[in-house]
Amino acid sequence: MRITFWHSVRARIGGLALAVLAVAILDLLVPLALGLLVVVIEGVLRRLANLGVGASRIAGGEIGVGLSDSGTDEIGALGAALESMRGSLGHSLRSERLANKEATEQKAQTRAILDATADGIVTVDEHGLILDVNAAVLRLFGYEVSELLGQDVAMLTSSPYREEFPGYLARYLMAEEAEIVDLERLVDGRRKNGSTFPVELRVTELRRDGARTLIGTVRDITDRKLAEDTVRKSHQQFQAVLDNTPAAIYAKDTQGRYLIWNRMMETSFHRLAEDVLGHTDYEVFTPEHADSFAANDRRVIDTLAPLEIEEVAPHDDGPHTYISLKFPLLDVSGKAYAVCGISTDITDRKRSEAAILSRERQSAATARVAQLALSGVSMHKLLEAAAKSVGDALGVELCEVLEVLPGGQALRLICCPALETLAPGELLLPIQADCMFGHTLATRSTVVCEDLAAETRFCTEPIQRERGLASAVTVPILAEQGIFGVLCVSVARRRSFTSDDVRFLESVAATLAVAVHRERAEQALRNKDEQLRQSQKMEAGAAESATALTRQLLAFSRRQVLQPKLLDLNVVVADTEKMLRRLLGEDIVLEARLSARIGQVLADPGQLGQVLLNLAVNARDAMPTGGRLTIETGSVRQAEHALDQVPAGSYVLMSVSDTGCGIESDIKSHIFEPFFTTKEVGKGTGLGLSTVQGIVEQSGGHIRLSSEAGKGTQFRIYLPQMEGAPRRAAPALEWPEGLRGTETILIVEDDSALRQLARRILEQAGYTVLEACCGEEALSLLRSHEGPMHLLLSDVVMPGMSGRQIAEQVARTRPTVSVLYMSGYMDDAVLRHGISSSGAPLLHKPFAPAALVRMVRERIDAGVLTH
Repeated sequence: MRITFWHSVRARIGGLALAVLAVAILDLLVPLALGLLVVVIEGVLRRLANLGVGASRIAGGEIGVGLSDSGTDEIGALGAALESMRGSLGHSLRSERLANKEATEQKAQTRAILDATADGIVTVDEHGLILDVNAAVLRLFGYEVSELLGQDVAMLTSSPYREEFPGYLARYLMAEEAEIVDLERLVDGRRKNGSTFPVELRVTELRRDGARTLIGTVRDITDRKLAEDTVRKSHQQFQAVLDNTPAAIYAKDTQGRYLIWNRMMETSFHRLAEDVLGHTDYEVFTPEHADSFAANDRRVIDTLAPLEIEEVAPHDDGPHTYISLKFPLLDVSGKAYAVCGISTDITDRKRSEAAILSRERQSAATARVAQLALSGVSMHKLLEAAAKSVGDALGVELCEVLEVLPGGQALRLICCPALETLAPGELLLPIQADCMFGHTLATRSTVVCEDLAAETRFCTEPIQRERGLASAVTVPILAEQGIFGVLCVSVARRRSFTSDDVRFLESVAATLAVAVHRERAEQALRNKDEQLRQSQKMEAGAAESATALTRQLLAFSRRQVLQPKLLDLNVVVADTEKMLRRLLGEDIVLEARLSARIGQVLADPGQLGQVLLNLAVNARDAMPTGGRLTIETGSVRQAEHALDQVPAGSYVLMSVSDTGCGIESDIKSHIFEPFFTTKEVGKGTGLGLSTVQGIVEQSGGHIRLSSEAGKGTQFRIYLPQMEGAPRRAAPALEWPEGLRGTETILIVEDDSALRQLARRILEQAGYTVLEACCGEEALSLLRSHEGPMHLLLSDVVMPGMSGRQIAEQVARTRPTVSVLYMSGYMDDAVLRHGISSSGAPLLHKPFAPAALVRMVRERIDAGVLTH
């Protein structure tokens, strides 16, 4: 451009000089004389030549050459004009040089800046060809400048962006979309060696003279990706720790919005983290619980101190208790920006602790009731104390004891501590079979109802509806003579009664039943004593008492007149067993283990019975809270100096063992002494064991004692076995053919002696007999018996299941079995057990063998009637 400019200036100066020269010559030739023509021409030519040389030098770029002419004529004016032009041209040239220098410096500075930039900068044309790159591009991708200029910019990317770029560029050129302009993209860059690395790409557009140029900024984000991956892995590890810890962990900002909600929180409250994060407690829990949580969080924020507290949160199965440790999260300035909580569900532990405390209270209440029952307080005071103890132990609003009135048509409220204004016996309730009390009495079993409003087995009692009760438990009080009444607990709010609660109520009811039975037995005994005293007055009873005492003293001195005979010791035990059961009461279990093969002894059967009675009375007194009394028989052959130091020989052994308090070692040597007793004054004469020893030794036998304090007592009685005397077999009964049979009969009777007697009679009549001592044993035997069953012979009144209940259970699995009941109670007891209305016949105890066989035959022949 500079060369062109100088040629133009020089041409213009040359042309102007010639024109000026020609004009000057014409003007000079006319006025001047010919004489002066040569001189003038030479001077003009010299001046013009000087101007031409200067103009040429200026045209050659020598702007500093002067063109001034001292003349005032046209040539001088021409020179001045040329000088002025030279000055202007010099100024323009100097300005251009300065601008070019500044442009060059700016370009160099821009290039330096671009090359110093850490991000790569690529300039491409609208066809995607590379126009320029900075040093960072060369460093990032490993190319030389010559290898990139004019190349497709897609070579710097990897798949799939490399294949997609032409489409992006085409759409950009068509102005349909600008996906590659002013948009950040994360792509993989591709180096010259083929390796790839993550880059962040931003493209901008530059338009000039209608042409579009794209400038791309490329940033290597390898370190950032590594940092992000590290942060992500750290977050994943942190989240894994949170999600796999058994505690519930959460965090909330100072506005109460959840920031963290781990998996245990999701599991506990069935709310996913994505549904909770960003929300407050008021959007997750009930207002009542949210208020409590927010108050505790505020305490942590205000005090900037950790807080350990019990919190209750709602769950699907009811409220759960948590022990929560809450602490503040602080920023660098020490200001709390969040609250973190670690909560552990201690509901099971709390329930276990509550259950233990409840069992302790229940055990204490049971012991209190038992102590009162043994202390001899009146029945009314006992029932009142029992009701209060039960109510306190279970924490219920109402605990009632109701008695069945004679006739079985109504219940009378005996006591209810919560209703202090109600006098005992003031409230009478009719017994309705379709209501809760009636259902309890009919089934003779505990009834638990957690929701009276939704109950379908029976109707709610009117009194329960009036009191607005929600849950209740009723337990029958079963005395030996029948149902005494009902023990009932009720609450106004729905409650689940545990198996421990039910067992506790049944235990108290059983204790009350024993007390009722004992009171009735004592009353009956008092009545008999009164009758006996009246009889003694009429028949000189004083002499009878003296005679009894004399007989005991004679037995002790071995001078009593006995009436010995050969007998089977098993028969003596069986004959005495029923009396012993009534003597011992229901809280002592009597078990007879009689050996089938024992020899006979020579003894007075009445006196052996007295021995058993005396030992049983002592055992009962040693077991005031119940226990077990075991009577065993067997044959033994004793060697010299063997156990118990009994002389050698063959003996029939009878042992009587109890689980009572035992005998202290310093007392053992005195127990057989006459008038020695450990009982209170008026409670015994001290002749019981001395009498036992006298009877045994007078019968030629020996008695030995084993006892230890707290571990029970055992008496072993050795009676000589009569080897020479054959055992007399019981005469076989002969039955007419019409009364005999081959059917199978199941006998259910709690009296073992009576059960064995009935079995012998029926087996002699040809029947196959199975026997059971109670309902549970009968049903178990029935399930295991694979053969046919034709008749159920059952006692009516038994502990546990009654005869009617056993018959109903049997009828469900074997509907073809006939039923025959037997009972020693009067008709009112039979009526209470619903036997008379069943249609099945009743065999009264005691019965003759012929009556038993006849009724069995008739019942089998008659077929199945209503059970």
